Amino acid sequence: MVSHTHNHVNLREQTPQVQHEEMRLSRDWLQKNGFNADVIVYPFGGRDGVTMDIARQYYEAGVYIDNGQRLNATPISTYDLQRVYFNDAPGDTGQVQRCKDKIDEAVLNNSWIIIGMHCHYDAFTPANLIEVIQYAKSKGIEIVTMKRGLELYANVLELPDFVVDAKGTLISNKLGRMQKMISNADNVTPLSSFPVDSFSYRVYNNSAATTAGFPENKAGTLLTFRAVSDDYGYQNYILSATNTKYSRVWINSTLSWTSWEKDTVPTTSPQLSTNIVDIQKMERITHLQQVPTNLFQQAVGVTGMYQRKSCLLHIKHFYFKTTTPAICIQV
Repeated sequence: MVSHTHNHVNLREQTPQVQHEEMRLSRDWLQKNGFNADVIVYPFGGRDGVTMDIARQYYEAGVYIDNGQRLNATPISTYDLQRVYFNDAPGDTGQVQRCKDKIDEAVLNNSWIIIGMHCHYDAFTPANLIEVIQYAKSKGIEIVTMKRGLELYANVLELPDFVVDAKGTLISNKLGRMQKMISNADNVTPLSSFPVDSFSYRVYNNSAATTAGFPENKAGTLLTFRAVSDDYGYQNYILSATNTKYSRVWINSTLSWTSWEKDTVPTTSPQLSTNIVDIQKMERITHLQQVPTNLFQQAVGVTGMYQRKSCLLHIKHFYFKTTTPAICIQV
Protein backbone atom coordinates (compact mmCIF):
# COMPACT_ATOMS: atom_id res chain seq x y z
CA MET A 1 0.00 0.00 0.00
CA VAL A 2 1.42 3.37 -1.07
CA SER A 3 0.08 6.82 -1.82
CA HIS A 4 -1.87 7.60 -5.00
CA THR A 5 -2.91 11.10 -3.77
CA HIS A 6 -6.01 11.81 -1.71
CA ASN A 7 -8.53 12.22 -4.56
CA HIS A 8 -6.75 10.56 -7.50
CA VAL A 9 -6.13 13.83 -9.34
CA ASN A 10 -3.68 14.66 -12.10
CA LEU A 11 -1.16 16.58 -10.01
CA ARG A 12 0.44 18.33 -12.98
CA GLU A 13 -2.87 20.05 -13.71
CA GLN A 14 -3.25 21.37 -10.14
CA THR A 15 -1.87 24.45 -8.43
CA PRO A 16 1.09 23.93 -6.10
CA GLN A 17 -1.25 24.53 -3.15
CA VAL A 18 -3.59 21.72 -4.25
CA GLN A 19 -0.64 19.40 -4.91
CA HIS A 20 0.62 19.98 -1.37
CA GLU A 21 -2.82 19.22 0.04
CA GLU A 22 -3.30 16.04 -2.05
CA MET A 23 0.07 14.61 -1.01
CA ARG A 24 -0.14 15.65 2.62
CA LEU A 25 -3.64 14.26 3.20
CA SER A 26 -2.77 10.97 1.54
CA ARG A 27 0.45 10.61 3.50
CA ASP A 28 -1.27 11.44 6.81
CA TRP A 29 -4.04 8.88 6.19
CA LEU A 30 -1.54 6.15 5.36
CA GLN A 31 0.52 6.89 8.47
CA LYS A 32 -2.57 6.98 10.69
CA ASN A 33 -3.74 3.59 9.41
CA GLY A 34 -0.37 1.87 9.58
CA PHE A 35 0.50 1.71 5.87
CA ASN A 36 3.65 2.66 3.96
CA ALA A 37 3.63 6.44 3.66
CA ASP A 38 7.07 6.69 2.03
CA VAL A 39 6.14 6.34 -1.67
CA ILE A 40 3.73 8.06 -4.04
CA VAL A 41 2.55 6.80 -7.45
CA TYR A 42 1.51 9.79 -9.59
CA PRO A 43 -2.06 9.33 -10.93
CA PHE A 44 -2.24 9.44 -14.74
CA GLY A 45 1.53 9.96 -14.80
CA GLY A 46 0.81 13.60 -14.00
CA ARG A 47 4.06 15.08 -12.73
CA ASP A 48 6.56 17.73 -13.66
CA GLY A 49 9.48 19.43 -11.94
CA VAL A 50 7.21 21.27 -9.51
CA THR A 51 5.34 18.08 -8.63
CA MET A 52 8.52 16.15 -7.94
CA ASP A 53 9.94 18.97 -5.81
CA ILE A 54 6.75 18.95 -3.71
CA ALA A 55 6.82 15.14 -3.47
CA ARG A 56 10.29 15.37 -1.88
CA GLN A 57 8.70 17.16 1.07
CA TYR A 58 6.31 14.30 1.83
CA TYR A 59 7.72 11.06 0.42
CA GLU A 60 10.99 9.22 -0.02
CA ALA A 61 10.26 8.26 -3.65
CA GLY A 62 7.83 8.83 -6.51
CA VAL A 63 6.75 6.37 -9.20
CA TYR A 64 5.84 7.39 -12.73
CA ILE A 65 2.94 5.69 -14.50
CA ASP A 66 3.38 5.33 -18.27
CA ASN A 67 3.96 2.73 -20.96
CA GLY A 68 7.68 3.36 -21.39
CA GLN A 69 8.42 -0.15 -20.11
CA ARG A 70 11.68 0.92 -18.48
CA LEU A 71 13.77 -0.49 -15.64
CA ASN A 72 15.45 1.33 -12.77
CA ALA A 73 19.24 1.10 -12.82
CA THR A 74 21.59 2.81 -10.40
CA PRO A 75 21.66 5.69 -9.88
CA ILE A 76 17.88 5.61 -9.68
CA SER A 77 15.70 8.63 -10.46
CA THR A 78 14.21 8.66 -6.98
CA TYR A 79 11.13 10.75 -7.78
CA ASP A 80 10.70 9.46 -11.31
CA LEU A 81 10.88 5.68 -10.90
CA GLN A 82 9.76 3.73 -13.97
CA ARG A 83 7.42 0.75 -14.31
CA VAL A 84 6.89 -2.14 -16.69
CA TYR A 85 3.22 -2.80 -17.33
CA PHE A 86 1.72 -6.24 -16.96
CA ASN A 87 -1.44 -5.04 -18.72
CA ASP A 88 -0.89 -1.74 -20.47
CA ALA A 89 -4.45 -1.24 -21.67
CA PRO A 90 -7.75 -3.09 -22.12
CA GLY A 91 -7.23 -5.95 -24.57
CA ASP A 92 -3.46 -6.08 -24.09
CA THR A 93 -2.34 -9.59 -25.11
CA GLY A 94 1.44 -9.26 -24.98
CA GLN A 95 1.66 -8.80 -21.24
CA VAL A 96 3.34 -12.07 -20.20
CA GLN A 97 6.12 -12.10 -22.79
CA ARG A 98 6.80 -8.38 -22.32
CA CYS A 99 7.29 -8.87 -18.59
CA LYS A 100 9.48 -11.95 -19.13
CA ASP A 101 11.71 -10.02 -21.54
CA LYS A 102 12.09 -7.19 -19.01
CA ILE A 103 12.82 -9.68 -16.23
CA ASP A 104 15.67 -11.09 -18.32
CA GLU A 105 16.94 -7.55 -18.90
CA ALA A 106 16.77 -6.76 -15.18
CA VAL A 107 18.81 -9.87 -14.34
CA LEU A 108 21.40 -9.01 -16.99
CA ASN A 109 21.84 -5.42 -15.80
CA ASN A 110 21.12 -5.85 -12.07
CA SER A 111 18.22 -3.42 -12.32
CA TRP A 112 15.10 -2.91 -10.24
CA ILE A 113 11.93 -3.85 -12.12
CA ILE A 114 8.63 -2.47 -10.84
CA ILE A 115 5.63 -4.15 -12.45
CA GLY A 116 2.48 -2.05 -12.75
CA MET A 117 -1.01 -3.34 -13.48
CA HIS A 118 -4.71 -2.47 -13.43
CA CYS A 119 -6.70 -5.44 -12.21
CA HIS A 120 -9.98 -3.95 -13.48
CA TYR A 121 -8.83 -4.07 -17.12
CA ASP A 122 -10.24 -6.85 -19.29
CA ALA A 123 -6.73 -8.11 -20.10
CA PHE A 124 -5.95 -8.83 -16.44
CA THR A 125 -5.95 -12.52 -15.54
CA PRO A 126 -4.57 -13.92 -12.27
CA ALA A 127 -3.15 -16.96 -14.09
CA ASN A 128 -0.98 -14.78 -16.34
CA LEU A 129 0.25 -12.76 -13.38
CA ILE A 130 1.16 -15.96 -11.52
CA GLU A 131 3.12 -17.07 -14.60
CA VAL A 132 5.11 -13.82 -14.56
CA ILE A 133 5.83 -14.10 -10.83
CA GLN A 134 6.94 -17.72 -11.15
CA TYR A 135 9.22 -16.80 -14.05
CA ALA A 136 10.82 -14.02 -12.00
CA LYS A 137 11.42 -16.39 -9.08
CA SER A 138 12.92 -19.00 -11.42
CA LYS A 139 15.47 -16.34 -12.48
CA GLY A 140 16.45 -15.66 -8.87
CA ILE A 141 14.71 -12.30 -8.63
CA GLU A 142 13.68 -11.31 -5.11
CA ILE A 143 10.04 -10.21 -4.85
CA VAL A 144 10.01 -7.16 -2.58
CA THR A 145 7.85 -4.33 -1.34
CA MET A 146 8.57 -0.75 -2.42
CA LYS A 147 10.11 -0.10 0.97
CA ARG A 148 12.53 -3.01 0.58
CA GLY A 149 13.28 -2.01 -3.00
CA LEU A 150 14.39 1.41 -1.82
CA GLU A 151 16.59 -0.17 0.84
CA LEU A 152 18.38 -2.07 -1.93
CA TYR A 153 18.54 0.58 -4.67
CA ALA A 154 18.12 4.03 -3.10
CA ASN A 155 20.87 6.56 -3.66
CA VAL A 156 23.08 7.06 -0.62
CA LEU A 157 23.37 10.79 -1.23
CA GLU A 158 21.30 12.95 -3.56
CA LEU A 159 22.03 16.64 -4.18
CA PRO A 160 21.12 18.80 -7.21
CA ASP A 161 24.37 17.99 -9.05
CA PHE A 162 25.96 15.28 -6.94
CA VAL A 163 24.71 11.74 -6.43
CA VAL A 164 26.22 8.70 -4.74
CA ASP A 165 24.25 5.63 -5.77
CA ALA A 166 23.61 2.37 -3.92
CA LYS A 167 26.87 0.91 -5.27
CA GLY A 168 28.93 3.84 -3.99
CA THR A 169 29.43 5.35 -7.45
CA LEU A 170 29.86 9.12 -7.53
CA ILE A 171 27.94 10.82 -10.34
CA SER A 172 28.05 14.52 -11.13
CA ASN A 173 27.58 16.61 -14.27
CA LYS A 174 30.63 18.59 -13.18
CA LEU A 175 32.85 15.82 -11.83
CA GLY A 176 31.77 12.95 -14.08
CA ARG A 177 31.31 9.41 -12.81
CA MET A 178 33.96 7.58 -10.79
CA GLN A 179 33.85 4.30 -8.93
CA LYS A 180 36.18 1.70 -7.51
CA MET A 181 36.23 -1.68 -9.23
CA ILE A 182 35.07 -4.41 -6.87
CA SER A 183 36.44 -7.38 -8.81
CA ASN A 184 39.98 -7.80 -10.08
CA ALA A 185 40.72 -7.08 -13.73
CA ASP A 186 43.75 -8.46 -15.52
CA ASN A 187 45.60 -7.52 -18.69
CA VAL A 188 43.05 -9.16 -20.99
CA THR A 189 39.80 -8.27 -19.20
CA PRO A 190 37.49 -6.89 -21.94
CA LEU A 191 36.02 -3.41 -21.79
CA SER A 192 32.54 -4.92 -21.45
CA SER A 193 33.46 -6.02 -17.91
CA PHE A 194 33.78 -2.40 -16.75
CA PRO A 195 30.91 -0.05 -15.77
CA VAL A 196 29.34 1.95 -18.60
CA ASP A 197 29.69 5.73 -18.82
CA SER A 198 32.18 5.73 -15.96
CA PHE A 199 35.76 6.09 -14.87
CA SER A 200 36.69 3.11 -12.70
CA TYR A 201 39.91 2.43 -10.84
CA ARG A 202 41.68 -0.31 -8.91
CA VAL A 203 45.01 -0.45 -7.09
CA TYR A 204 47.41 -3.42 -7.51
CA ASN A 205 50.44 -4.38 -5.41
CA ASN A 206 53.51 -5.97 -6.99
CA SER A 207 52.19 -9.51 -6.60
CA ALA A 208 48.74 -8.71 -8.02
CA ALA A 209 50.24 -6.70 -10.90
CA THR A 210 52.50 -9.63 -11.82
CA THR A 211 49.60 -12.08 -11.73
CA ALA A 212 47.43 -9.75 -13.80
CA GLY A 213 50.19 -9.10 -16.35
CA PHE A 214 50.32 -5.32 -16.07
CA PRO A 215 53.31 -3.29 -17.33
CA GLU A 216 56.68 -4.01 -15.69
CA ASN A 217 54.91 -6.35 -13.22
CA LYS A 218 54.97 -3.48 -10.76
CA ALA A 219 52.44 -2.02 -8.35
CA GLY A 220 50.20 0.65 -9.78
CA THR A 221 46.71 2.01 -10.40
CA LEU A 222 44.53 0.89 -13.30
CA LEU A 223 42.20 3.62 -14.55
CA THR A 224 39.56 2.61 -17.12
CA PHE A 225 37.17 4.82 -19.03
CA ARG A 226 34.14 3.27 -20.73
CA ALA A 227 31.72 5.57 -22.52
CA VAL A 228 28.18 4.77 -23.63
CA SER A 229 29.78 3.64 -26.89
CA ASP A 230 32.72 1.23 -26.52
CA ASP A 231 34.46 2.95 -29.45
CA TYR A 232 35.90 5.45 -26.97
CA GLY A 233 37.25 3.15 -24.25
CA TYR A 234 40.79 3.47 -22.94
CA GLN A 235 42.99 2.52 -19.97
CA ASN A 236 45.88 4.06 -18.09
CA TYR A 237 48.20 2.13 -15.79
CA ILE A 238 50.22 4.43 -13.52
CA LEU A 239 53.16 2.86 -11.70
CA SER A 240 53.18 3.42 -7.96
CA ALA A 241 55.49 6.15 -6.61
CA THR A 242 56.73 7.10 -10.09
CA ASN A 243 55.85 9.46 -12.92
CA THR A 244 55.50 6.60 -15.37
CA LYS A 245 52.19 5.97 -17.07
CA TYR A 246 51.17 3.37 -19.65
CA SER A 247 48.21 3.86 -21.97
CA ARG A 248 46.17 1.76 -24.39
CA VAL A 249 42.82 1.93 -26.18
CA TRP A 250 40.02 -0.51 -26.86
CA ILE A 251 39.46 -1.57 -30.48
CA ASN A 252 35.78 -2.35 -30.67
CA SER A 253 35.94 -3.92 -34.13
CA THR A 254 38.29 -6.65 -32.85
CA LEU A 255 37.08 -6.64 -29.23
CA SER A 256 40.66 -6.32 -27.98
CA TRP A 257 43.09 -3.88 -26.37
CA THR A 258 46.05 -2.34 -28.19
CA SER A 259 49.55 -2.82 -26.74
CA TRP A 260 50.56 -0.71 -23.77
CA GLU A 261 52.51 2.45 -24.66
CA LYS A 262 54.80 4.08 -22.13
CA ASP A 263 54.37 7.76 -21.36
CA THR A 264 56.68 9.34 -18.78
CA VAL A 265 55.21 12.39 -17.12
CA PRO A 266 57.74 15.26 -16.83
CA THR A 267 58.63 16.26 -13.29
CA THR A 268 59.90 19.78 -14.05
CA SER A 269 57.84 22.87 -14.75
CA PRO A 270 57.81 24.10 -18.36
CA GLN A 271 60.20 26.89 -19.32
CA LEU A 272 58.48 29.84 -20.97
CA SER A 273 60.15 32.74 -22.76
CA THR A 274 58.63 35.37 -20.53
CA ASN A 275 59.36 36.95 -17.21
CA ILE A 276 57.84 34.43 -14.81
CA VAL A 277 58.06 34.56 -11.04
CA ASP A 278 57.10 31.70 -8.77
CA ILE A 279 55.71 29.63 -11.63
CA GLN A 280 52.97 27.22 -10.60
CA LYS A 281 51.14 24.73 -12.80
CA MET A 282 47.65 23.67 -11.83
CA GLU A 283 45.78 21.26 -14.06
CA ARG A 284 42.07 20.63 -13.97
CA ILE A 285 39.85 18.67 -16.32
CA THR A 286 36.95 20.88 -17.29
CA HIS A 287 35.31 19.13 -20.19
CA LEU A 288 34.98 15.60 -21.49
CA GLN A 289 33.01 14.97 -24.64
CA GLN A 290 32.64 12.26 -27.27
CA VAL A 291 33.10 13.67 -30.77
CA PRO A 292 31.85 11.72 -33.80
CA THR A 293 33.97 11.28 -36.90
CA ASN A 294 32.11 13.75 -39.08
CA LEU A 295 32.49 16.61 -36.59
CA PHE A 296 36.14 16.41 -35.65
CA GLN A 297 39.27 17.11 -37.66
CA GLN A 298 42.51 16.21 -35.94
CA ALA A 299 45.91 17.67 -36.83
CA VAL A 300 48.57 15.03 -37.32
CA GLY A 301 52.14 16.02 -36.49
CA VAL A 302 53.42 19.32 -37.86
CA THR A 303 53.07 18.57 -41.56
CA GLY A 304 49.80 20.41 -41.93
CA MET A 305 48.04 17.23 -43.00
CA TYR A 306 44.69 16.36 -41.44
CA GLN A 307 42.61 13.27 -41.07
CA ARG A 308 39.06 12.86 -39.83
CA LYS A 309 38.84 10.69 -36.73
CA SER A 310 36.27 9.76 -34.14
CA CYS A 311 37.72 10.58 -30.75
CA LEU A 312 37.24 11.53 -27.13
CA LEU A 313 37.72 15.27 -26.71
CA HIS A 314 39.62 15.82 -23.48
CA ILE A 315 40.02 19.50 -22.63
CA LYS A 316 42.46 20.60 -19.95
CA HIS A 317 43.39 24.02 -18.67
CA PHE A 318 46.94 24.79 -17.54
CA TYR A 319 47.36 27.92 -15.45
CA PHE A 320 50.68 29.68 -14.97
CA LYS A 321 51.25 32.39 -12.38
CA THR A 322 53.18 35.26 -14.00
CA THR A 323 53.93 38.93 -13.47
CA THR A 324 51.17 39.67 -15.98
CA PRO A 325 47.59 38.33 -15.87
CA ALA A 326 47.42 34.54 -15.69
CA ILE A 327 48.15 32.55 -18.84
CA CYS A 328 45.63 29.85 -19.66
CA ILE A 329 46.55 27.19 -22.23
CA GLN A 330 43.73 24.94 -23.38
CA VAL A 331 44.62 21.53 -24.86
